[in-house]
Amino acid sequence: MRPGETLADLVAVMVRLLAPDGCPWDREQTLASLKSYLLEETYEVLEAIEEGTPAEHCEELGDLLMQIVFQSEIRAAEGHFTIDDVARGIADKLVRRHPHVFGDKRLSTADEVLDQWSKLKEKEKPRRTLDGVPRTLPALTSAMKLSERAAAVGFDWPDAEGARAKVVEELGEIDRAAAEKDVAALEHEIGDLLFAAVSFARKLGVDPEGALRAANGRFTSRFAYIEDRLRERGKAPRDSDLAEMDALWNEAKKEAATPAKRLRHRDVTEKYAKRAEPRRTRVCRSPPQPWPQLTHNSCGFFRATPDTCAAGLAAAELICFKGFEDLGLTGLKPRGNKPRLFPDRSPEKWQTFPPLKSEIANAFVVASVI
Repeated sequence: MRPGETLADLVAVMVRLLAPDGCPWDREQTLASLKSYLLEETYEVLEAIEEGTPAEHCEELGDLLMQIVFQSEIRAAEGHFTIDDVARGIADKLVRRHPHVFGDKRLSTADEVLDQWSKLKEKEKPRRTLDGVPRTLPALTSAMKLSERAAAVGFDWPDAEGARAKVVEELGEIDRAAAEKDVAALEHEIGDLLFAAVSFARKLGVDPEGALRAANGRFTSRFAYIEDRLRERGKAPRDSDLAEMDALWNEAKKEAATPAKRLRHRDVTEKYAKRAEPRRTRVCRSPPQPWPQLTHNSCGFFRATPDTCAAGLAAAELICFKGFEDLGLTGLKPRGNKPRLFPDRSPEKWQTFPPLKSEIANAFVVASVI
């Protein structure tokens, strides 16, 4: 089978859905109504790249591809273009913009390729330097694109120090606007600061949108840690104070600094069950479904055979999820490079952790993994 052959199957499915006797919901959609779905699917692809598995990435790319085919079929019904025009257009563009691959020209560096791309694009579509940056882009991404385009024609600092000095300068402007209590000036200067920070990130080779998304994730994770620890103390954030929450925040930072690995049920199955040796494990009830996303910190690695898969995975994943201390494990002794666990088998010990109790309501495990 040639790559891309099954794309025709997707097109055929979409044509059938949009037929007069097709799907009522699909037939009601317009280009305007599909905009939010296109944006949602795009962000789900990004999330799958950052946090998902290859299978999830594949699925999300399929959802995004469906949106492209969907819009193309709407345009085809209007008599404007088809999905074939879309595919042919981008294929022809790639050939034109890569004469060093499809022609006689020779380039040796990525910078040369980018410079050639910009010149060919400008020749095909003469316009101002900053034209063509979509207004609907997220603000940080838009700022990055604008600063990149300006830099491409020489409007840039020679090094990162110049960009850093601009950040410091904008901070001073904010201080002056704050001292004067000028709200309009504050908004103006904070915008300039953010743009300067984007330029600084660009000079350092950092994607500001990705960096901020990662920072948002860290904030969410650390604040969840604060709430979980407070819940164990019988409190909510409103019942705490800044000093207590700040101390828990620092704990969360230290825990996050420990090398960690995301684990899921299928990861444990695929990685460990193939090279397992028998374990003596007792389990009171079957493990929960669906399996949660888990964090592996200092828990070592756990293995299970198909014969002990349910019990072994239940014990291993619960230990991975909460770690030794929270589960009341009394020791970790190595045997070669294989961990040995000695859990406190007291049921009361397990009952003392309300968050854990809720997470494993269907999988109360008292296990000995030896």
